[in-house]
Amino acid sequence: MSTTKFSLLPPASNTTYLCSKTPHIVCSDKRYEGAPHFLYLPHGKADLVYVDYLPSVENVAAWPIWSSHCRTASSSTATESQPPCFRIKEIPGKGLGLVARRRISAGELIISERPIYAARKSLCCAADQTYENGIFYRAALGNLSEHARTSLLGLENSYPSQYDLVPGILNTNCLEIRITPEPDPTTSFVGCFPTLSRVNHDCTPSAYYYFDNSTFHGQLRAIRDTMEGEEITITYAEPYAVRKDRQEFLQRTRFFICECRACMLTPELQCLSDRRRENVRNLINRIENEQFPPKISLEELSDVLRKAGEEGLIVDYARILMLGSQVLTLYNDLAIAMEWTQRARRMFVKIQGENSYTVKKIDDAIRVQSLLAVAPTPLKI
Repeated sequence: MSTTKFSLLPPASNTTYLCSKTPHIVCSDKRYEGAPHFLYLPHGKADLVYVDYLPSVENVAAWPIWSSHCRTASSSTATESQPPCFRIKEIPGKGLGLVARRRISAGELIISERPIYAARKSLCCAADQTYENGIFYRAALGNLSEHARTSLLGLENSYPSQYDLVPGILNTNCLEIRITPEPDPTTSFVGCFPTLSRVNHDCTPSAYYYFDNSTFHGQLRAIRDTMEGEEITITYAEPYAVRKDRQEFLQRTRFFICECRACMLTPELQCLSDRRRENVRNLINRIENEQFPPKISLEELSDVLRKAGEEGLIVDYARILMLGSQVLTLYNDLAIAMEWTQRARRMFVKIQGENSYTVKKIDDAIRVQSLLAVAPTPLKI
């Protein structure tokens, strides 16, 4: 959290004031204009606190989804007779984590739940409200339901002792969320979940976390078959980063040293792994960051696709299929482009679900390719 200094009175134990009862909105700091606000949802229950500036808070409060059922800490398909497909248990060296109760098939929705805490990642607060004293964060949790607050405070805290417990827990367990239907690169939001935040890291994970803005639910889906007794994992780091960069990121942000299989390879195999991941990263950056997709041969695309598969980078494999299909469409390999697009769609349905933003964008690409396929004159680049 960034802080901006203001000319203030000595620190107060409680700087909040109630703005509205319905919806339940609280200003975090009555001492200055433009302070962040806390919104408690659903109306009348307060199982979630949303933290942002007042215009955004008022907009979110008016969303119709808050009248829908809020699922927490349970599989979307679980019933009294059929328990969730996972259990929460102690993982040696990792604390609590999720373990499969049974075989989980690739594409299966493991859990869908709303966060307890959701906030803009960068907020300006008074200089006397810091990570060290936790005043701002404790105030945000103050009007949550007892059940929600207890669930949140039961999460792991990996931050150093000079940090207050509450910001330590929030920073340890935050996952990226978004409040707009389409990804917005100019803003970043994070959320903490009662169960999803317990999923541990692996550099070659078995599951993928995706935030569904339309329901304000975080979703966890298996991206490969997961056997009974196997830990369910996601990645906290960029999956195509080399080992050194992954380790530095995890130690800086999560305060642990990763000892997953991908990080414990022999030096020779680690070098090969790093080169493959670098190839994947370079290709994705090359296509995504140029204003117009560059001309890349089918052979090079296929080679990097193979390397992503060898590394077990399932999500990046799907991204290469999607991005590669764009390149192939532009440069007249339309038949292969259409095949890659269909493969990308099938994979992203398994990774993010049928209604995800990515799948909708792929469907748009399929419509364009279908028009090009019947056009009397092929597109020339």
